[in-house]
Amino acid sequence: VPYPTFANVPPVVGSTAEALSAVGKCRIYPLTSKSDEGATEYRAIVAKCVDQSKVDDSKENPDRDANKKLKKKLMKEGVAMAKSFLENNLGVDVSVVDVEILVGNDEILSSSGLIASCFLDAGCDAIVVDGASLEALDATKLPKERLVAHFDGSPSSEAVESACELASTISFLLKEFGSADDVLTLMQGDQEKIGDKYQSVVQIDANSINAEVIGQISKGCKGKGTITLIDPSATQLGMGYAACMRTDRDDGLFTTVVCTRSNEALGLVYSSKVRWSHAV
Repeated sequence: VPYPTFANVPPVVGSTAEALSAVGKCRIYPLTSKSDEGATEYRAIVAKCVDQSKVDDSKENPDRDANKKLKKKLMKEGVAMAKSFLENNLGVDVSVVDVEILVGNDEILSSSGLIASCFLDAGCDAIVVDGASLEALDATKLPKERLVAHFDGSPSSEAVESACELASTISFLLKEFGSADDVLTLMQGDQEKIGDKYQSVVQIDANSINAEVIGQISKGCKGKGTITLIDPSATQLGMGYAACMRTDRDDGLFTTVVCTRSNEALGLVYSSKVRWSHAV
């Protein structure tokens, strides 16, 4: 099923925010808030991680014990700042939503990968890194299950194969396509060539695709990938999500369990796609 990417519109603004808790997953460009305050806060987190990376706590250093304490202090401060940035600036509840956050190559390399660990410790589910930069992917020092290698366009099979040695998810930005088959080809092409070593995510502008095509992609992907919609409205996301659902009822309604944010079941209802998307 599709999930939202907030590239130009922050999660806390507009109807996109209403769909977050129901979908349970999103991708965020950290400077998506477009505010001076948000940019300043994010750069302060990066600077804190860079400072942490410069602390020498090697065995040869006579100040090792003091530096280990300083490094731990900087780490805790960075994680606290990252949590505040996610919850207060971006308005994302990481206890409810699995967050993928995109981190730049320079930010990773200048902090020796600590910026990636910082956001994971703050509650993010995965770090999105430029798939063409194997150096940045490797510098994160993270398990491949926590990394997404993202490509702007259609990379070579060799580039995908190299990236999937470091990341379990490969992401592609698709700017133009004619049909669901174009998306499925990009999603599954290299999987067929190099083996099922990774999951695919195709990132698409929400205004360039409709629910019918999303349903066709869901049916054809065979569990090997999904799509993420760039800056969708709650209606676009809800109808796209509903297009991926199946029912065996003659009236076409979907069995729906109504829950609280903490997953406490409140009751059972039957919903149409339109009603379901409104609930999202």
